[in-house]
Amino acid sequence: MDEKLNDLLVRSFDQDLTPDEQAELDNALQNSEELRLEKEQLLSLRSLISNTSISPGQNFSSEVMDRIAENNFSTGTISLFKKIAYAGAASIIILLGSHLLSGGSLSLESFLGIESVSADVLTFNVIGH
Repeated sequence: MDEKLNDLLVRSFDQDLTPDEQAELDNALQNSEELRLEKEQLLSLRSLISNTSISPGQNFSSEVMDRIAENNFSTGTISLFKKIAYAGAASIIILLGSHLLSGGSLSLESFLGIESVSADVLTFNVIGH
């Protein structure tokens, strides 16, 4: 079937065709059994669709709100934070344990990774000497 004629047929259902287009379509419908069958199929399909109504169920809004509540972002975020916090705490415990096992002592300085600093090192020249 000619694509232009098919386009004219489809457009004729939704909008007015120009007189030339309408004459071309009428002539093609008289001469083409295939085009007439296509028109009948389109008419029956349009009738079927127009008689079908789709409406949401009575509980549609409450079901949507329940789904939103189930997929709450803050719940997922808190759960993820807990997992990361547990992993971080476990890493710190493992590091401290490995330091103790390697023969080191566990002091505040070793925990923070700083060396002992004596008072001699901290003196500095205030007057410019």
